[in-house]
Amino acid sequence: MNGTPDPARVFTLTGERSDCCPSRAYATATVDGVALLFCSHHWRQHRGVLTEITCDWLDETDAVLLKTGSVTEV
Repeated sequence: MNGTPDPARVFTLTGERSDCCPSRAYATATVDGVALLFCSHHWRQHRGVLTEITCDWLDETDAVLLKTGSVTEV
């Protein structure tokens, strides 16, 4: 997470569910042509490896901060 989230940002993963748990997806990573969806917790846990091996990823975890004010509530 870098700096303060932009409240004017348009988020695209609204309503999607994570592949690894029933939480809302806030990040996606494409591995071998397959899009994997992650909640903010699992994204933070695995993003280091995923961003190294994937050619396309999207991190919308700023939406958590805009919604709750705290990333620990998700």
